[in-house]
Amino acid sequence: MQKRQHFQQMNILVDNGTYNLHNMGDIAMLKVAVNRLKELWPESIVRVISNEPTRLKNYVAADTVSPQFSQSWANARLIPMKRRWTSISLQQRVHTIEDGFRQHLPRTTIALLNAARPLNHTKSRMASEFAKIVKASDLVIASGGGYLNDAFQQHTRQMSLLFDLAQHLGIRTAMVGQGLGPLENHELRELAERIWPKMDLIGLRERRFAPELLKRIGATHTNSHWTGDDAVELAYGQRRKHAGDSIGISLRMAKYSQINTNEIKELGQVIRRKQNKWKVDIRPLPISFSRTEADLNRIEEFLTKFSLRSSRVNIEQTPENICNLAASCRLVVTATYHAGVFALSQGIPIVGLVKSQYYSNKFEGLADCFPGGCAIVRMDGDRLASRLDQVIEEQWNAADDLRPGLLIAAQKQINAGQAAFRLLKYK
Repeated sequence: MQKRQHFQQMNILVDNGTYNLHNMGDIAMLKVAVNRLKELWPESIVRVISNEPTRLKNYVAADTVSPQFSQSWANARLIPMKRRWTSISLQQRVHTIEDGFRQHLPRTTIALLNAARPLNHTKSRMASEFAKIVKASDLVIASGGGYLNDAFQQHTRQMSLLFDLAQHLGIRTAMVGQGLGPLENHELRELAERIWPKMDLIGLRERRFAPELLKRIGATHTNSHWTGDDAVELAYGQRRKHAGDSIGISLRMAKYSQINTNEIKELGQVIRRKQNKWKVDIRPLPISFSRTEADLNRIEEFLTKFSLRSSRVNIEQTPENICNLAASCRLVVTATYHAGVFALSQGIPIVGLVKSQYYSNKFEGLADCFPGGCAIVRMDGDRLASRLDQVIEEQWNAADDLRPGLLIAAQKQINAGQAAFRLLKYK
């Protein structure tokens, strides 16, 4: 279908990885993305998919679209059925037919949803309204994140169906600052194979894994560009003239990280020895403030359990505040990806703690973007305490020498990211 022409005043719909605005890394990427879009089209109307309209205003100048609308598009039933009157197998067959309509005949799906509106089906009405929002957009874009993968299947499917709808309607689509994969789920791979090659722009935050994934699914290099992480720009702007002298700690105890309490125990013992040796303070660097991840709670428990000294600091739920805390460190030891980004972007080396394939990919990609600055320690395997001790010591001692090169690497990523965004206007 012919792409709609884009003008000075743009209607832009932004999807993202933080509907509840609890993840400071996702918020940092969202802020940078919206700011870059506003620089390209100052008069644009930007709408961000979010559950938190009031909090969103604290971060970006944008209106809010509830994710319930996009969820309704992804899941609305086109054929009314009473579950108690139909078998499970019949329901499944009908749902398969409905999914086929949604993915291959979205205009027909919209017509069916509009027909269902007088019947007062709430989800049908919301799905129909969402289709109108998408149709009124000139650009549908996903801000940066690591959410298009097997670890977040529902989110990946929902966003894929949004792009699918937009492309069928002739609307420009883009993904920026993306860490893609792993993606082995059959349904999600099929969606990616159909949708990603038709994207107007795919900005990749790493060069190790995503390019190969794009190649396997048939997306050519012509619409993908390495940009680094969009949050680098925000963090780089918080840098200080000189690095601090603290150790930053960031932990993520979640199913997709796979790090367990025994491994955290060995880490705590090593950090305690280093703190006693260097006579330094510990800085907590929480990234996610969601109830299920609650990084700050995990870090505070860690500090208490291993009797680690940490001066009282003001921790606010803003990426700028967390970046400022990272700026007070000489070294950051982190199991969260964006604590690493916030530190490296300010010239501060890190030790990345990984166990799952998901986090291995994230930190290996980050290490490639910041040569020498990101030393990775696998939390499984033998001699964990010895390996942690050695790598933390090496990164601490090398911090001054690494700083200039890390700042140059950050500048390169900022320039690449800005250049990629400009392609949306001039390509």
